[in-house]
Amino acid sequence: MDLKSIFTSEDAEEIIAACITGEKAAIKDYEEVLEITFADESLRELILKQKNGIEEALTTIKAQLELK
Repeated sequence: MDLKSIFTSEDAEEIIAACITGEKAAIKDYEEVLEITFADESLRELILKQKNGIEEALTTIKAQLELK
């Protein structure tokens, strides 16, 4: 995701599309990390909580897009 072009763009749909792409990439990375066996279960729970937060943000972004 090219942040400079996102923030200088005046096209809201382009900004939203870039956000969706970034969130999907982050979720994929979190899923790969969660496949690892953790010695400390609390660390796995923290990573899962962060992934869930990103998924919620993605759902919100998509819902806002549908409202337009």
